[in-house]
Amino acid sequence: MIAERKNKSKVARYFGRLSIQTKLALIILAASVLVLSVGFISIIYWDVKSIRRDALNETKLAVSILSQDMVKLLLFDSPDIAADAVIKLKEFPNIENAVLYDKKNNDVFHYRKNIESIYYPPAPETMVEFEYHDDYFFAFLPVRYENTEFGHLFFRVSTESQKQKIFGYFKVVILMIPLLMVLSTFIAIKFQEIFSAPILRLARVIKKVYATHDYSHQLEFDEENEIGELYDGFNLMLEQIDFNTNKVHTVNQEIERSNQQLKALNEHLEEQKFALDQAAKVSISDAKGVITYVNDQFCHMSQYSQEELIGQTYQLIRSGYHTDKFFEDLWYTISNGNVWKGEIRNCKKDGSYYWVNTTIVPFLDKGGVPYQYLSIHFDITDRKDAEDALVEAKDLAETAVNAQTEFVSTMSQELRTPMKSLLEILNGILREGNVTDLVNDQIKRAHQSASSLLTLFNDILDYSRILAGKLEFDAVDFALRIYIDEILTGFSEEAEKKGIDLTSVFSTSIPPVMKGDPTRIREIIRTLLSVVLGYVKYGTIALNVRSTKHDGEEYILFEIKSPTLVLSSDLKKKILNAFTRVDGSISQVFSGEGMGPALSKQFIRMMGGEFGLDSDQDDGTNLWFTVRVGGAVGRAAKNMLDEGNAIPNMKILLVADDNDEIGKFKYALSHNKYSYHITKSISDALKLVTAQGVENNQFDVVIFSMNLPLNVLLEASKNIKSNPGVSQMDLVMISMGAQRGDAEKARAAGFKAFLSKPIDIDYLVAHLEIIPSARNIEELLVTKHIFMEVDESHKKRIVLSAHEESTIHEVTMMARAFGLGVDLIDDQAPFISCENVYSMALVSPAKDESEGARAVSLIRQFNNNGHPLPVIGIKGHLKKSEKELCEVMEVDDILTNHMSHEELLHIFKRWIVGFTVEHEGKSR
Repeated sequence: MIAERKNKSKVARYFGRLSIQTKLALIILAASVLVLSVGFISIIYWDVKSIRRDALNETKLAVSILSQDMVKLLLFDSPDIAADAVIKLKEFPNIENAVLYDKKNNDVFHYRKNIESIYYPPAPETMVEFEYHDDYFFAFLPVRYENTEFGHLFFRVSTESQKQKIFGYFKVVILMIPLLMVLSTFIAIKFQEIFSAPILRLARVIKKVYATHDYSHQLEFDEENEIGELYDGFNLMLEQIDFNTNKVHTVNQEIERSNQQLKALNEHLEEQKFALDQAAKVSISDAKGVITYVNDQFCHMSQYSQEELIGQTYQLIRSGYHTDKFFEDLWYTISNGNVWKGEIRNCKKDGSYYWVNTTIVPFLDKGGVPYQYLSIHFDITDRKDAEDALVEAKDLAETAVNAQTEFVSTMSQELRTPMKSLLEILNGILREGNVTDLVNDQIKRAHQSASSLLTLFNDILDYSRILAGKLEFDAVDFALRIYIDEILTGFSEEAEKKGIDLTSVFSTSIPPVMKGDPTRIREIIRTLLSVVLGYVKYGTIALNVRSTKHDGEEYILFEIKSPTLVLSSDLKKKILNAFTRVDGSISQVFSGEGMGPALSKQFIRMMGGEFGLDSDQDDGTNLWFTVRVGGAVGRAAKNMLDEGNAIPNMKILLVADDNDEIGKFKYALSHNKYSYHITKSISDALKLVTAQGVENNQFDVVIFSMNLPLNVLLEASKNIKSNPGVSQMDLVMISMGAQRGDAEKARAAGFKAFLSKPIDIDYLVAHLEIIPSARNIEELLVTKHIFMEVDESHKKRIVLSAHEESTIHEVTMMARAFGLGVDLIDDQAPFISCENVYSMALVSPAKDESEGARAVSLIRQFNNNGHPLPVIGIKGHLKKSEKELCEVMEVDDILTNHMSHEELLHIFKRWIVGFTVEHEGKSR
């Protein structure tokens, strides 16, 4: 740039230092002078040419005017003609002299404008029309008339007026130059205001922006012209620069932050790599499985150096333990871009083996194709060795447990069989009743002791099955209320001795039939009730039962409550410890507390339930548990009988091998007027059954009661059911020493009923009509629980809506004394199962009659098999009259406060259909 400046001339450098205003003034002045000069020159040029042209034209005109007169002068030389010619020449002011020559060049006529202009040039030797001089020009023009030349006419024409005119132009130019200078300066100033000032302002702003780096400046210009567009463009440029600067600043900050993060990440990665190298064995391979990197830990573990490993494949350390399919699956996983995790046994350099827990991560290119694999290995050799030792110890332990279980099972079975026989004998003696009171009391004690021993044998057997992991649960339809009543009856004598009221409260949400293991549930309830009864000294014990849901599953909640029992923390801990003593030590289990509590908690857990114990000063003690249950397969047995599915005059085939049992069956079948046939051989039974398909269904029910393995009876059932002619025949199995799960196996083999010994044969035969009634329900297996349900279905039940514990307890106790069941509308499950059938409803509002009206409305919505359900209100603390309460609560009758047995009996007789006075005896 400096060199270029040096190469410029001094004038150019001087001109470059001038201001724009001066430059504009000089340029405008020069341009004005140039334009003016060119204009004047052009004017002078055209003016001179026009003067000359006018002079020539004037001369030619003069010649044309004077030609006739000049001819006359040449011919006649008349003074008058000459005078007339002079007059005509005076009309042309620029003609100073005029001479007429004849053909011999003699002058014939002279004319002069004034004395100073006398000039008589000689006739030129060569005729020239015009001859120009500084102040004049000559014109020699021929004089013709009718194409005849008579002579020549000379003119001297003055050009002095032209000079004067040009001089006048020059003076005008001289006078115009100062004016042009002033005008140029003025125009330059205006131009500066229009162009230079905005540009200078723009330049100052640019310098300021450059100096301060503040791009928020904005130039304002009101006119919408090129300068305005320039300012707008400059403003937009500043805005864009400001935006870009901020963006660059932000990007720089992000870059700085990213650099810091990257630095921290690199440091973190270095730390992680160091930690990983210390803890794990790392290797990297390319897409073909060739090792490209190993850390020191990998080398130490494999006993190979980096030089020996890099460039090799993992075949170098393969142990041969895994199959080719194992590595094919591994390679397929990682080659498809997925992470592989697993355990691999490799071989060291010295030939020994080691185990690693390996994770292989594929690195993918932009096309999703693996180009590198990172393998992280953790040494698990010690763990694998420990697992092998554990498996060996487990096998030994399982062998010992199986041997123990087999021994306990065999011993328990050997003890249970005669114990059941003993119980059956004692039951028979008690039924006969032909003994003295002393003997009867001793037999009851013996029966109780035998039952306790049988329960203990069952506990031992269950415990051994738990240890062996072989404990199974039944899944049969049963009526829970029957078992609760049976349990309470069993504990009633002990409770009466201690002066304790023992009641049960069922929620209306409990259906009459459900699916589960009733025997296990009964054992749990007995155990928990026995524990609570052992600590309660007085007051009441209530067994509350209601349904609940958890994660979409149906559960039954059992609560054993005693408001008078408050447990200390030590006593509560002692009770809970009794439920957690099954720890593999039989000596601890039998330390006096028995196996019941510990086994009960195991049963609860295995049935998907929970267990808890709550105790405080206000509410007393609540020992509770839940079990998961399912819905019953079919309708209640009584409902099936009501639909007329029972077969009259059934024909029975009995397959039995015990003579005493056969005798009892004969008596019972004859007493119930059934026709029957008896055989002691399964093969004979199969022949009879096969033949009956031709003889038009000889038998309706076949009863198997033989001391044979279960598999033999199951096979016999399959053979019978395979005959299409007898597919509708119902098979009944009476099993000796039935185990958990046998009932389900029997149902799958085609049996319609499954019972276990000891069994009351009279009771069985009396309920045989139920079996064909369930024929249309394929999934339903008839058990003793179904028989018990039929008995329970004849029992009348009432529904109770109450909140006060005293009212609930009082109504429940008195209703139970009259042989009636009571279900409670529970606040936590306020609905009535559609399967329940009730004879009456009792409503005791806790607050006011409007609450009672709502409870009545809920009960009225319940469909009691199409029959109207009588609803009785309990007045309690309400002050309105009985008539008013009947109207407000919309009930059929009212019970007063502190109802007596007689009042309640009167209500039952009045409103319960089929309620007879014979129930009254139970209340006494």
